[in-house]
Amino acid sequence: MKRKSVSIINIWPGFVDVIATLLLVFVFLLAVLMISENFLTQAISGKNTALDNLRSKMYSLKLDLDEKVKKNSTLTDLLTKLNQQLTRLNKDKENLDANLKKEKSTLRGIVQNIRTALTNDSSTPSDPINSMRQLGVGFDLNGNLTIQRTTLDAAVISNFSDITKMLTANTDDQSSFSSAAKGLAQDVVNVVDNFNGVSGIVSIKTDSNTKLVRDLTTQLEDLQSKYESSRKRYLQQFAAMESLVQSSKSTGDYLTQQFKAMNGDN
Repeated sequence: MKRKSVSIINIWPGFVDVIATLLLVFVFLLAVLMISENFLTQAISGKNTALDNLRSKMYSLKLDLDEKVKKNSTLTDLLTKLNQQLTRLNKDKENLDANLKKEKSTLRGIVQNIRTALTNDSSTPSDPINSMRQLGVGFDLNGNLTIQRTTLDAAVISNFSDITKMLTANTDDQSSFSSAAKGLAQDVVNVVDNFNGVSGIVSIKTDSNTKLVRDLTTQLEDLQSKYESSRKRYLQQFAAMESLVQSSKSTGDYLTQQFKAMNGDN
């Protein structure tokens, strides 16, 4: 009786082939991953560089904006001070206008007092010449001095001595401090001196107005100087702001290009 032959199947060659194939696939995938990682690293490095540049540009832009805000604040404070000075000058101008009205009223009162003194009776009358009225001297409705030549000529011819006494009290050496009557001429001079003397209203008003004009002139010169300084500063600030606008525009264009490039890479 013959024995049957048993066939044995050898699986190791196939197993080795599978293992080798898997190993080749793994190495291929590993190479692909390494190459992808290299490209990804380069891409990320480029993005980081672009982001760093963007941060630098944005920080520089922020510093410029902070500087401009500070300068604008300074300009605002300067404008406020100038407006305050203008308001003060306008107020001083209003006060000056009010003072001028008062001065005009005071001047009219002084003129009226002098007119009254000229037409009053003399402190040394000599009948029939007691005042300038008898000489044909007076004032019209507009306050202008009028002289009737006929009356004056007749009075001078017929009453010259009386005119002399009425005007001068027949003296030419009396002291202004004497209490004796001095005639109409000195009476008028005394009235004028009361207004124009050291303690007179004209002197006081003149000194006051001179000081006011001097103060206003000083303030005006100071304001003019500050205006010129502010004008130059404004021109410089506007030039700097124009440069900032151009720089901001360039930065905006640069950022736009960078974002487009980053989106294109993605």
